[in-house]
Order: sequence, then C-alpha cells, then structure tokens
Amino acid sequence: LRLEGASVPLFSPLATRTEGTLAIHGAQIGSGPLARQYLQSARQLGAMVDPTAAGGDNYGRWLLLPEHDVAFAVRDGIVSHGGLTMTAQSFVLTTQGHVRIEDQAIDLDAKIPVQESWFKKDQQSLAAKFRGQAIPIKLSGTLSQPKLDSQPLQAFGKQYVGTAVKGLLDKGQQEVQGLLEKEA
Repeated sequence: LRLEGASVPLFSPLATRTEGTLAIHGAQIGSGPLARQYLQSARQLGAMVDPTAAGGDNYGRWLLLPEHDVAFAVRDGIVSHGGLTMTAQSFVLTTQGHVRIEDQAIDLDAKIPVQESWFKKDQQSLAAKFRGQAIPIKLSGTLSQPKLDSQPLQAFGKQYVGTAVKGLLDKGQQEVQGLLEKEA
C-alpha cells in the first residue's frame, strides 16, 4: 500500500481523505455477492460464444487477481478505485467506480475485452469483427446485494449472433454462387 498523504479526523472518520496505490501481487476473490455477479457474467458470455459449454461450471468459484497496481482514493465517505483487474478463465474484467462506506452502495463500471481465444479456429473471421471491443458492465446496489445491468450482455449476444448468422449466410451464398458458376 502506497499512500500519497492521509487525513483521518479522529472524531469524524468518514471525513477521511487519502489516496494512493494498492499493489496486488496476486489474490483470489470468491463466494461473495459481487464476485458471484462477475462470475455469472463470465458464464453468460461463455455460453454465448460456446453453447456446448453452457451449464458447466468452467469458471469456478474464484476470481483471480493478477499482479497489478490499483489507484484508489477515499474522500467524504466514498472509496473510489480505477483499474482493478480480475480474471475467470479467459475472461478479463477491469473495474472502476466507487463504494460509499456508510451504506456500502456501489457504482461500478466494468469492461470485459473480447478475447480471440473465445472463438474456435473456424470462427477467425468472426473474431476479427470483434477485435478491440469490450463489453461494458454496470453494477449498482450494495456490496451485499449488487444489481447487474444485463442489457450490455444481451446487446453483445445479439450482435454476436447477428454477425455469426450473417457470416454463415455470406459463406452459403458464396458456395451457392460457386456451384452455379461451376454448373454454368
């Protein structure tokens, strides 16, 4: 933990002001409501890109935190952070946002970058269409009862399926055109 200054009023601890960097050398997070929401997101995405894996517990019960630094600040009873990275298999999740100390209300934004490893070898053209994209995830509620906004996951699912179907139709059209030209 590297602090860049701290002010902690003894009779009003919620008025604490500090900022710094938390150096994570490796950790596991699991079993809590927030971790379960993130793992559920990974499971949903996994089922979208590989329906044969749906229903399994391929993502375990733990989020892994690789070695990295997380900037944080505490001001007026709010803990803010940026750049917290967690993984579940091939899913990487980076968060930023804040938690109010008094009522544990959360306002977190997460991003899951689309990974080429999600796609099978015969889906490389599909993978190319999603290269560089990240799926945004919004969490609100409290630490004990987080609420995940599932709309971005649904939007990605629609985009993924639409792109896959278009790719199949284009491939089928090319094959039919090739057969027609061959017959002609």
